[in-house]
Amino acid sequence: MGPINRHKTRRRFTEERGVYIFPENAPGKKLFVCRPLPKLELFVYAFIIACTIAYMWFKVYEVSSTYPWRRCAYNFQWKKSWLLGKRLKDVSDRGWREWHSLACRVLPFYLLHFVLFNFGSKFLPHAAWSMTVFIFWTCALCHIYGSSVVFVTAVFGVALYTVAKLSRNPTFIWSLTFGFLYGIIEHSQTLFDRTDSTECASETLFCAYAAVHFISCCMDSINSKLFDNGHFAEGLYAMFWYSFYLPYHVVLIVPFKDFTQQLNQRKQLNTRGLWSTILFGLRILVWYFFHLRFVVTCGMHAFFARLDAMQPMALPICVSRVILYSKIWRSFDRGLYLFFKQYVIYPICAPTFSVPRRLLAMLVCFSFVHVWHGLSLSTFVWISMNIVEILLENVCKAVYTVSSVRRWREDHLSDGMFRRMLALAYVVPYYLSLYSNFYFLSSSQAGFIYVKKIFYEDTLKMKFPFLLLTFLGYCYGNLVMEVDDYLERKNNQAKGPERDDSQQPLKTMK
Repeated sequence: MGPINRHKTRRRFTEERGVYIFPENAPGKKLFVCRPLPKLELFVYAFIIACTIAYMWFKVYEVSSTYPWRRCAYNFQWKKSWLLGKRLKDVSDRGWREWHSLACRVLPFYLLHFVLFNFGSKFLPHAAWSMTVFIFWTCALCHIYGSSVVFVTAVFGVALYTVAKLSRNPTFIWSLTFGFLYGIIEHSQTLFDRTDSTECASETLFCAYAAVHFISCCMDSINSKLFDNGHFAEGLYAMFWYSFYLPYHVVLIVPFKDFTQQLNQRKQLNTRGLWSTILFGLRILVWYFFHLRFVVTCGMHAFFARLDAMQPMALPICVSRVILYSKIWRSFDRGLYLFFKQYVIYPICAPTFSVPRRLLAMLVCFSFVHVWHGLSLSTFVWISMNIVEILLENVCKAVYTVSSVRRWREDHLSDGMFRRMLALAYVVPYYLSLYSNFYFLSSSQAGFIYVKKIFYEDTLKMKFPFLLLTFLGYCYGNLVMEVDDYLERKNNQAKGPERDDSQQPLKTMK
């Protein structure tokens, strides 16, 4: 969502097909191509960062070995490891425990789904197979999350689909969904009759992702005029068939239009080698050993989707090699970004993509994220810092798009020097990411303790810790740019001709 020169690169929106077209003579989005630095300089940066990481892990190990851990002792258990013997293990990651519990419940149903979905279609007529797997998915979800949870979700789905078909108004669809998400996230204990909100985390997760699927189906049905051609019951069945498909029912967000295209292309992809999928599953086991929660969570669902010859999104990017927030939002939860792009950013920004429209789209996206993660102070601070960083990033891009500024830079600064200046500028989002994650991953009280120490006591007074962090951020920024440039060149070499899916007809599951 970088700045756009509307005189040269104005996007044209085709109402009938719902796609956006760049003029053939439009310049590329990349404003500056990084020039490689001397290898010795890069080696020094890499050595400094490697030593920093090693020192960090050593201090964590040292403190963990000597601290008595009397506070919240239930978060620490004695475990026998392969290499270090019996050691005290930190088990305080509530998200990992919740995912592990959910994975144990869903894994048997995923295995049955694989057999029924892939082999049932070979022996049953298409209509019978479609209804059979749908009934199996519904029963499985009732067993995993509870029949009352599935019933509440289904009632909301019917209501949303009815409103969408009668009104064809996206505002009504989004308003109802915001209200539903607020209710299930903020009042989950009352709705699901639980004494603790942590006990209904998986139920809330299922309802939230189901709401996203319902929005996608309703919006695509409006854009593709499926409401004009199909019967109510047929479209409703297609929406629930899409929403209850087990590998995509949580975590992985795939738009309704893309899901139907993947189903239509399964026969072509069934010939794909099984070994690549098996190796993908082995990679998940390795990630599981190292407790890489987000990669493992997405990887498990993606593995079974690949077994079905579907095409799940790429796994989350490693955030340790990303500084800019815009790239994190594009490449971490890729399905969520695609969802926002298709159903929020494009509809609001088209056809002018003016600054007020883009600001409104950004606020709507982050409002949705705020409701999704809970209306807490720590989430609000995290989102606010995200907005500030993205605005700073876009302002800098807008300034550099001015031809006089770019010419002055080219006349007075070499590419290498300008890259080093960019690495120094990366320190700003580097600091913002530290502050925001302290709030988001802990609490507002703990986050303020870190901000008070790093910002008020060290940064404002220009103490040594601030200078050290700035220097490390500069080294880190240079390495991030080098890795990004290398991976971009590698992807460009491996990339084949782009396929235009906009011409593919959108069909429903019958």
